[in-house]
Amino acid sequence: MVRSYRPDDRDRVRMICHDTGFMGDPVDWMWKDRDSFTALFCDWWIDCQADSALVAELDGVVAGYLLGCVDS
Repeated sequence: MVRSYRPDDRDRVRMICHDTGFMGDPVDWMWKDRDSFTALFCDWWIDCQADSALVAELDGVVAGYLLGCVDS
């Protein structure tokens, strides 16, 4: 199921961001600090553009996400 992002999805979205940050593979081999990586690549979107964020849920667990901006 695809649905709108909710604040309680934050930890899961950040985890997926880091775990898929290198072309779908974990980025930890070159970016050890999970918090700084996810701050750079997804926090602004989920903090400032959360209305434009979607998550994919599989069996009640966030399995993916889509972040974007409605107007550039």
